[in-house]
Amino acid sequence: MENNITVKILRTTDEGSRFQSYEIERVEGMTVLGALIHIHDNIDETLSFDYNCRAGRCGTCGVVMNGKPTLACETQLPKTNEMVIEPKRSHAIIKDVMTDDPDIWKIRKDVLKFPFTPKTSQPFVIPPHQTERFNVLDSCIECGLCQSSCPNIKNGWIGPMHAVYAAKLDAHPLDTLDRSELLMRKGIRLCDTNFSCQKSCPKGITITQDAIIPEKEAWIDKNGIFFRLGKQ
Repeated sequence: MENNITVKILRTTDEGSRFQSYEIERVEGMTVLGALIHIHDNIDETLSFDYNCRAGRCGTCGVVMNGKPTLACETQLPKTNEMVIEPKRSHAIIKDVMTDDPDIWKIRKDVLKFPFTPKTSQPFVIPPHQTERFNVLDSCIECGLCQSSCPNIKNGWIGPMHAVYAAKLDAHPLDTLDRSELLMRKGIRLCDTNFSCQKSCPKGITITQDAIIPEKEAWIDKNGIFFRLGKQ
């Protein structure tokens, strides 16, 4: 039918991966998540995917749509006749487009050393410019889309999402831990500043300017030297 759209979904089970196509009616205002729910409820109840708030706040419904990492609940159906849905590239696949990041809390605990250590127990007034940067970084919903879009994770870089978390803690004036050294050991030097991470961020966080570059500069200032890309 002229008003239909073909949805091709990468189905992954213990038996392997394959694309499966579904034809659904294109409804005005329908999101990618709406299409997935429609397919599950009306065509194939074995289809597996994640979602929670349906309001762009939890980050659970992240997928790759037509090659672009996106939140399924915030993305309208494309105007093309076909839509391809794949799981996030940086996450472990549980089934179909349902994914998980099993290392996130290990990285937080062992590498980024949270929570921060306060310099004093006395009340402290945070300057407005520091508050603004902290709030920008704190808007991260940890959807992992920046991880999925980063081409350098496969080379050993733990990824932009963790750089945002580290930079958020480093931006707090009561924090005493310098995480730039930790990030350098975990591959931040491999970031080639291609801005793919912040282009995919649904919250518009300027990840490169507000997280990655400041952490690199902090390491350079601390060591008084420049570094070269690649292994040291």
